[in-house]
Amino acid sequence: MRILIIGGTGFIGQDVYKFLSELGHEIILFNRGAPKPVGPSCVAHIIGDLRRFYDFKNTIIGLKPDLALEDMFHFSSMDAQLIINTLRGVIKRIIAISGTDVYRAYGRLFGLEHGPIETGPLTENSPLRQNIFPGMNGYDKLVVEQAIMSNPNIPGTILRLPPVYGPRSQMHKIYFYLKRMDDKRPYILMSRNLASWQWTHGYVENIAAAVGMAVTDERAAGRIYNLGEKEPVTMAEWIANIGKAVGWEGRIAIVPHSRFIEVTTFAMMRINTLQDIVVDSGLIRKELGFEEQVSNEEALDRTIQWERKNPVPPFFLDPSLFDYEVEDTILSAIKQENDSLH
Repeated sequence: MRILIIGGTGFIGQDVYKFLSELGHEIILFNRGAPKPVGPSCVAHIIGDLRRFYDFKNTIIGLKPDLALEDMFHFSSMDAQLIINTLRGVIKRIIAISGTDVYRAYGRLFGLEHGPIETGPLTENSPLRQNIFPGMNGYDKLVVEQAIMSNPNIPGTILRLPPVYGPRSQMHKIYFYLKRMDDKRPYILMSRNLASWQWTHGYVENIAAAVGMAVTDERAAGRIYNLGEKEPVTMAEWIANIGKAVGWEGRIAIVPHSRFIEVTTFAMMRINTLQDIVVDSGLIRKELGFEEQVSNEEALDRTIQWERKNPVPPFFLDPSLFDYEVEDTILSAIKQENDSLH
């Protein structure tokens, strides 16, 4: 097939492009000018602004794409409608990338939705958020999903991605812990709730393979799929797995939540860690036969190797995240307090 990818050169997009290319499909890229991947699979590279996407309709018609994949653009319902209007009568199906942030449980995690903690894995039919993201310049995948799936002219497919880690990630999701291990820290501080908290993740190559399967399989038309690892672990287990991969001999030290706040401005301190975000990805496995191509152990190893070769830029870091003297002082004080009770 000939597939139009809107984006296609970012963190996940590069692996999606590779997966589709290796299956023999031809790729048309539309983006703001990022270097196109090397190889004959890219039959055309259109450079343009998504806000002027309609201006390129005749060019796209001439290239005769079969499908379109919206690859990780942070866009609004207005952008989604622009893509639909441009591609009406041109393509057979549009595949849109969404995320687990559409669920009501996610809203409760960040205080956007009120109500009791939701338990159990999130399925594609779990309740969605009622409130739109505040102050995000129109970004909200929830309204994008509604625009794509309510369109009568082009069948749609929605893929809800978890947080994705792996080589080339600008979020450096394991760096916060890996640096401590490489610095030979004897312990990593965590609050009890954070240590037991679960959030389904996905390794980039596995996520890209799932996206590629949904793009190329017509059974995905009109469907919504959760993507993510089959068996998520707790944060404590996640850190332990990283430690095992690098031979770290330290341990996780559980400290009171109030003391943990003193040693980090880490974003996870602003969430309700009583609310797990565990996603059930069984539907895409059952209907399309998806299985991970890279094991958890190999995924971590590849990510660790890349992180060590590509350290986080200094301007990206908050120095307080690695104030080891403060951590030592707090842990010492807690030990003295406990000793005084005996």
